[in-house]
Amino acid sequence: MQPGLLTGVAALANKYDYFVLDLWGTLHDGVQPLPNAVECLTQLRKTSCRIGILSNAPRRAEIVEQSMNRIGIPTGLYDFVWSSGEEAWQAIAHRPDDWYRSLGRRCFHIGPNRDSEMLNNPGLDRVDDLADADFVLCTGLERSGDTLADYAPILQAVADRGLKMVCANPDLVVLRAGRREFCGGTLGTHYENDLGGDVRWHGKPHRPTLENCLAKLGATDASRAVMVGDALRTDIAAASAAGAASILLLGGIHADELGIEFGQAADPARLKALCAEVGHTPDHVLPAFVWD
Repeated sequence: MQPGLLTGVAALANKYDYFVLDLWGTLHDGVQPLPNAVECLTQLRKTSCRIGILSNAPRRAEIVEQSMNRIGIPTGLYDFVWSSGEEAWQAIAHRPDDWYRSLGRRCFHIGPNRDSEMLNNPGLDRVDDLADADFVLCTGLERSGDTLADYAPILQAVADRGLKMVCANPDLVVLRAGRREFCGGTLGTHYENDLGGDVRWHGKPHRPTLENCLAKLGATDASRAVMVGDALRTDIAAASAAGAASILLLGGIHADELGIEFGQAADPARLKALCAEVGHTPDHVLPAFVWD
């Protein structure tokens, strides 16, 4: 099916009761709000729909919200913020299933210092030596510009010990102010697929994440909800898994693949080919998160 190309969110504001918005690549670029995004959110807030922000950030929801407020997305324009980091933190703290109950407490962290609040958790004790660890928490790469090759030795060491990994960010890459950076999902995917590691994933596209968000919105009928984001592999896939509709924003993570700049429409044939390659097709397409 060919997705419908629209010019703005206004055309869909009365079609859905619940809007779930991706954060990075939808509302901001990691440094500042994207053009017209705050205005669009302001207009959407004037409608009767409920709005949730769902981020794959590997940090607690409160920290994510503080960060987005600080760079210019004010409170009052949404109902709540939820994150993959919050979901992972809660799971480590409360041990909801046998997989988590088997982890042990001693945790080795792979990720930047800015994610250190994830280790302030009653369900774990941080260790700085992998030899002492019961499991690994992966929140991302430590430094901007790092690649998978920089982590191959430590991931091999984790695999040699047969440790389980909690991955709090399934994104492979993100665009920070237009520059592509690798994310925790790159490490988790290598550990799981190439090294045979046991990984528990939190965040989009994994079905429980969006379902939890819809429950927080009070959405009893997923077909009345729409997920808005810039990534086929996470945002659009999550909507499909949960039975919600989806809106793909073209000017984000797929802009290079589509041969466009931010705010431009894509060639329909090229977009169709990309959707077929990835295996997910959105219900609607917008150049960016704009009102009309």
